[in-house]
Amino acid sequence: MDEATFPFSKKVLDRANTIEFNKVDLEYNFEEIDFDELSPKKYHNDFLKSQYLKLSECKDEKEIATKVIDKLIEINKILEKYQQHFAYRVRDEIVFYVIYAVKNELFSFD
Repeated sequence: MDEATFPFSKKVLDRANTIEFNKVDLEYNFEEIDFDELSPKKYHNDFLKSQYLKLSECKDEKEIATKVIDKLIEINKILEKYQQHFAYRVRDEIVFYVIYAVKNELFSFD
């Protein structure tokens, strides 16, 4: 989202993964470009199939799930002051998202 985009309703946000970029630095230095090669990754289309539909199905990934939930509790305490906190479905979807991303080496937990 940017300054020209209307905010999504809570109902929509409750059902989506959104990434909002608030800090924008348009400067660019052509001399400092790093062209590290990225190794390609191949995924079968089963990669798109949901493995988890309920949080209880994440027992094998309990360590990651618990770490995510602990972080979300911290975030929710801050958001609660502004009545912008979220509930169970958002918690579950974020947990699933991070588990998939970490397991498939799309990015690290941090």
